[in-house]
Amino acid sequence: MNQGVRKGSLYALLGQGAASILLFLFQMLAGRWLGVELYGLLNVLYSAIFIVTVVIIAGVNQGLIRYIAFFEAKNDNKSVIQSIETSFMIYLLFLLTIVLLSIIFKDFIVQRLFNGETIMLMQYFIGICCLSLFRFYNGMLQGYRKFHIFSFGFGFKEFTMLIILVILIKFLNLSVPEVGWSIVLAPLFAILYILPSAKDLYNPLKWKRIEKLNLHIVRFILIAGIISLMNQWIIRIGPLILKLIGGDTADYYAGLFSAIIMPLNLVRTVVISLLVGLFPNLSRAYSLKDENLIRRYILKSFGLVGLLIILIIPVYYYFGSNIVRLLFGAEFVALRSDTTLLSIVISLSLLGILLSKILMARGTPKYSAFSFLIGILGLLGILFYADLPPMKLVIISLLVCNFLYTFIQAVYLLIVKFQSYLKKQTI
Repeated sequence: MNQGVRKGSLYALLGQGAASILLFLFQMLAGRWLGVELYGLLNVLYSAIFIVTVVIIAGVNQGLIRYIAFFEAKNDNKSVIQSIETSFMIYLLFLLTIVLLSIIFKDFIVQRLFNGETIMLMQYFIGICCLSLFRFYNGMLQGYRKFHIFSFGFGFKEFTMLIILVILIKFLNLSVPEVGWSIVLAPLFAILYILPSAKDLYNPLKWKRIEKLNLHIVRFILIAGIISLMNQWIIRIGPLILKLIGGDTADYYAGLFSAIIMPLNLVRTVVISLLVGLFPNLSRAYSLKDENLIRRYILKSFGLVGLLIILIIPVYYYFGSNIVRLLFGAEFVALRSDTTLLSIVISLSLLGILLSKILMARGTPKYSAFSFLIGILGLLGILFYADLPPMKLVIISLLVCNFLYTFIQAVYLLIVKFQSYLKKQTI
């Protein structure tokens, strides 16, 4: 059974809400049991797997969601299969490229990111393979609007990761190099959970040959990959940058940054859950050219995002430092300025995500990609030229990046809206 926006968003909210709570428990317990520095190192591994997986699969994932939903609306099953096969070929190409590059730079990765622990390099390779394949199937499930399977699969992954963490630390008394297996193995178990539930869908692993690549889908995947990198990296790029610029205290800063941002990730989950139901259905609405439906989807989405932003900034201004200490322990001391600025960063990120989903659904993702590139230039400008302590430097650079990304997309949509208004007035 395929679900619309309301039912899809409800399933996504329940499944991803549970997944976010479980991930939060994972992070909180890991922080308490490992301490700031070891917790920071664990999050460097998590972040490396997450960011590289985003590079590999994010654009492919968005292509699957849009084109499966788009062609299903037209009852064009042949094009649905072609879009899956095209996406799978691009996924394999990206995965192979990333693996080869990682092998070439393995010494840098081990020494600069993983403190010389070669077992973490092995976890990194297995992790990106398992997590990227898990996300490929999630893209198919969202495109077919099988939100119940998608959401429960996400919850199962985080539940498995939490259980493995507890076993490795509390029962086996292991530390970060071994505890990393909890991050690596969880997506594999989730794939085994998803496959029997999705057996009625087309399985790309069984294809024998591909007749023709859809170049339009390939272009969309390349652009959407850039956009999705911006939309998903905000939670995980901070620890990696801090690891590279933080010097001897890099693990400490990475741990503190992760502790501050993890409660905000719960709020972000609400928006992501909304967009799980919004994006494929908004793509269908654009395919059917239903202006009333498009307008209703967009206005309700902006209403929810705006409400969340109004709530999280003052809460994190007044109570952010106390929230971090309460959840992670007295060792995690966060400044009010850091918690407030990161709440603004997340707020801008939420708006940017929503705007990019609208632009992708209407078939104009290149404007989001352009906004992302401008945002990256702003981030690099701050990192290279601002003279600030490591934590402040990373937070301010992310703030500038997300502001530019969100502002430029908003300006473009306002121009489109104004042009549409003028066109109606002349008719």
